[in-house]
Amino acid sequence: AGRRARVVNGKRTDLPSLLLRRARGFFRDGWGEPLLQPPTLYQGHTRFATSSISSLDGTHPHQWTPAAMQRVWCFDARSGTYMSEQANVEAFITHNGDLDFFTIHGQTYAVGELRTLLGRLLHRAAPSTVDSACLAGLLELLRTRGHWLASVRCGYAYGGLRLAGNAAQLPEEQLWSRR
Repeated sequence: AGRRARVVNGKRTDLPSLLLRRARGFFRDGWGEPLLQPPTLYQGHTRFATSSISSLDGTHPHQWTPAAMQRVWCFDARSGTYMSEQANVEAFITHNGDLDFFTIHGQTYAVGELRTLLGRLLHRAAPSTVDSACLAGLLELLRTRGHWLASVRCGYAYGGLRLAGNAAQLPEEQLWSRR
Protein backbone atom coordinates (compact mmCIF):
# COMPACT_ATOMS: atom_id res chain seq x y z
CA ALA A 1 0.00 0.00 0.00
CA GLY A 2 1.36 3.39 -0.92
CA ARG A 3 1.73 6.33 1.41
CA ARG A 4 2.28 9.86 0.31
CA ALA A 5 3.57 12.93 2.13
CA ARG A 6 3.34 16.34 0.53
CA VAL A 7 4.27 19.73 1.91
CA VAL A 8 4.28 23.30 0.64
CA ASN A 9 7.46 25.18 1.47
CA GLY A 10 6.87 28.65 2.86
CA LYS A 11 8.96 31.70 2.19
CA ARG A 12 11.01 31.26 5.38
CA THR A 13 10.69 27.54 6.11
CA ASP A 14 13.21 24.75 5.67
CA LEU A 15 11.92 22.24 3.08
CA PRO A 16 14.03 19.23 4.23
CA SER A 17 12.83 19.72 7.82
CA LEU A 18 9.20 19.92 6.71
CA LEU A 19 9.51 16.76 4.61
CA LEU A 20 11.30 14.77 7.31
CA ARG A 21 8.79 15.83 9.94
CA ARG A 22 5.92 14.69 7.70
CA ALA A 23 7.58 11.39 6.69
CA ARG A 24 8.90 10.50 10.16
CA GLY A 25 5.68 8.65 10.95
CA PHE A 26 6.22 6.36 7.96
CA PHE A 27 9.49 5.11 9.39
CA ARG A 28 8.30 4.92 12.99
CA ASP A 29 4.92 3.33 12.33
CA GLY A 30 5.72 1.41 9.16
CA TRP A 31 2.41 0.01 8.06
CA GLY A 32 1.58 -1.44 11.46
CA GLU A 33 4.84 -3.39 11.36
CA PRO A 34 8.09 -2.81 13.27
CA LEU A 35 10.04 -1.91 10.11
CA LEU A 36 9.08 -1.23 6.52
CA GLN A 37 9.24 -4.37 4.43
CA PRO A 38 10.79 -4.45 0.95
CA PRO A 39 10.11 -3.48 -1.74
CA THR A 40 10.04 0.15 -0.67
CA LEU A 41 10.18 3.17 -2.96
CA TYR A 42 11.07 6.64 -1.77
CA GLN A 43 10.35 9.29 -4.34
CA GLY A 44 10.92 13.00 -4.04
CA HIS A 45 10.05 15.97 -6.15
CA THR A 46 10.41 19.67 -5.53
CA ARG A 47 8.07 21.96 -7.40
CA PHE A 48 8.71 25.64 -7.73
CA ALA A 49 5.76 27.82 -8.68
CA THR A 50 6.21 28.83 -12.29
CA SER A 51 2.88 29.41 -13.95
CA SER A 52 0.77 29.01 -10.81
CA ILE A 53 0.96 29.45 -7.06
CA SER A 54 2.39 26.52 -5.09
CA SER A 55 -0.35 24.71 -3.22
CA LEU A 56 -0.65 21.35 -1.48
CA ASP A 57 -3.09 19.94 -4.05
CA GLY A 58 -0.67 20.91 -6.83
CA THR A 59 2.36 19.12 -5.38
CA HIS A 60 3.70 15.80 -6.60
CA PRO A 61 3.17 12.91 -6.71
CA HIS A 62 -0.32 13.13 -8.18
CA GLN A 63 -3.04 10.56 -7.76
CA TRP A 64 -6.56 10.86 -9.26
CA THR A 65 -8.26 8.08 -7.28
CA PRO A 66 -7.16 6.99 -3.80
CA ALA A 67 -5.97 3.44 -3.22
CA ALA A 68 -8.73 0.83 -3.23
CA MET A 69 -9.08 -2.93 -3.10
CA GLN A 70 -10.10 -4.16 -6.55
CA ARG A 71 -10.45 -7.48 -8.34
CA VAL A 72 -7.35 -8.11 -10.46
CA TRP A 73 -6.96 -10.94 -12.98
CA CYS A 74 -3.71 -12.58 -14.06
CA PHE A 75 -2.70 -15.69 -15.95
CA ASP A 76 -1.65 -18.63 -13.79
CA ALA A 77 0.88 -20.71 -15.77
CA ARG A 78 0.52 -23.73 -13.46
CA SER A 79 -3.21 -24.15 -14.05
CA GLY A 80 -3.30 -22.58 -17.52
CA THR A 81 -6.22 -20.35 -16.50
CA TYR A 82 -6.86 -16.81 -15.40
CA MET A 83 -7.15 -16.33 -11.66
CA SER A 84 -8.51 -13.35 -9.79
CA GLU A 85 -7.67 -11.87 -6.44
CA GLN A 86 -8.44 -8.75 -4.46
CA ALA A 87 -5.45 -6.42 -4.56
CA ASN A 88 -4.62 -2.86 -3.58
CA VAL A 89 -4.69 -0.75 -6.75
CA GLU A 90 -3.34 2.77 -6.98
CA ALA A 91 -1.37 4.93 -9.38
CA PHE A 92 0.94 7.86 -8.69
CA ILE A 93 2.71 10.07 -11.19
CA THR A 94 5.34 12.79 -11.03
CA HIS A 95 5.33 14.91 -14.15
CA ASN A 96 7.50 17.84 -15.17
CA GLY A 97 6.17 19.25 -18.36
CA ASP A 98 3.05 20.66 -19.87
CA LEU A 99 -0.12 18.86 -20.80
CA ASP A 100 -2.11 21.23 -22.98
CA PHE A 101 -4.37 18.74 -24.77
CA PHE A 102 -4.98 15.03 -25.35
CA THR A 103 -6.80 13.16 -28.10
CA ILE A 104 -9.34 10.46 -27.22
CA HIS A 105 -11.55 8.75 -29.84
CA GLY A 106 -10.37 11.22 -32.49
CA GLN A 107 -11.51 14.24 -30.46
CA THR A 108 -8.84 16.59 -29.12
CA TYR A 109 -9.59 17.90 -25.64
CA ALA A 110 -7.96 20.99 -24.12
CA VAL A 111 -6.76 20.34 -20.57
CA GLY A 112 -9.87 21.89 -18.98
CA GLU A 113 -12.21 19.76 -21.08
CA LEU A 114 -10.00 16.73 -20.45
CA ARG A 115 -10.32 17.32 -16.69
CA THR A 116 -14.12 17.35 -17.04
CA LEU A 117 -14.18 14.22 -19.19
CA LEU A 118 -11.82 12.30 -16.88
CA GLY A 119 -13.98 13.25 -13.90
CA ARG A 120 -16.96 11.72 -15.67
CA LEU A 121 -15.17 8.59 -16.88
CA LEU A 122 -13.42 7.92 -13.56
CA HIS A 123 -16.49 8.91 -11.47
CA ARG A 124 -14.42 11.24 -9.31
CA ALA A 125 -13.76 14.95 -9.60
CA ALA A 126 -10.22 16.05 -10.37
CA PRO A 127 -8.10 16.28 -7.22
CA SER A 128 -6.43 19.47 -8.49
CA THR A 129 -6.57 21.92 -11.38
CA VAL A 130 -2.90 21.43 -12.31
CA ASP A 131 -2.23 19.67 -15.63
CA SER A 132 -0.25 16.88 -13.96
CA ALA A 133 -3.41 15.77 -12.14
CA CYS A 134 -4.97 15.17 -15.57
CA LEU A 135 -1.97 13.02 -16.45
CA ALA A 136 -2.67 10.94 -13.32
CA GLY A 137 -6.25 10.53 -14.55
CA LEU A 138 -5.05 9.49 -18.00
CA LEU A 139 -2.77 6.91 -16.36
CA GLU A 140 -5.82 5.42 -14.64
CA LEU A 141 -7.88 5.48 -17.84
CA LEU A 142 -5.20 3.85 -20.00
CA ARG A 143 -3.55 1.40 -17.56
CA THR A 144 -6.03 -1.48 -17.58
CA ARG A 145 -4.07 -4.75 -17.58
CA GLY A 146 -5.78 -7.24 -15.31
CA HIS A 147 -8.70 -4.89 -14.56
CA TRP A 148 -11.71 -5.88 -16.64
CA LEU A 149 -13.95 -3.00 -15.60
CA ALA A 150 -11.18 -0.48 -16.36
CA SER A 151 -10.64 -2.18 -19.74
CA VAL A 152 -14.33 -1.81 -20.61
CA ARG A 153 -14.21 1.84 -19.52
CA CYS A 154 -11.16 2.47 -21.73
CA GLY A 155 -12.89 0.73 -24.64
CA TYR A 156 -15.93 2.94 -24.13
CA ALA A 157 -13.77 6.07 -24.09
CA TYR A 158 -12.02 5.11 -27.32
CA GLY A 159 -14.92 3.37 -29.07
CA GLY A 160 -18.37 4.17 -27.73
CA LEU A 161 -17.70 7.86 -27.25
CA ARG A 162 -16.37 8.44 -30.75
CA LEU A 163 -19.89 9.20 -31.99
CA ALA A 164 -20.47 11.70 -29.18
CA GLY A 165 -18.18 14.47 -30.49
CA ASN A 166 -16.86 16.54 -27.61
CA ALA A 167 -18.03 14.42 -24.69
CA ALA A 168 -16.79 16.97 -22.14
CA GLN A 169 -19.51 19.36 -23.30
CA LEU A 170 -22.36 16.83 -23.11
CA PRO A 171 -24.72 16.91 -20.12
CA GLU A 172 -23.78 14.17 -17.64
CA GLU A 173 -26.96 12.16 -18.21
CA GLN A 174 -26.45 12.18 -21.98
CA LEU A 175 -22.89 10.86 -21.65
CA TRP A 176 -24.15 7.53 -20.30
CA SER A 177 -27.54 7.32 -22.06
CA ARG A 178 -28.44 4.45 -24.36
CA ARG A 179 -29.30 5.55 -27.87
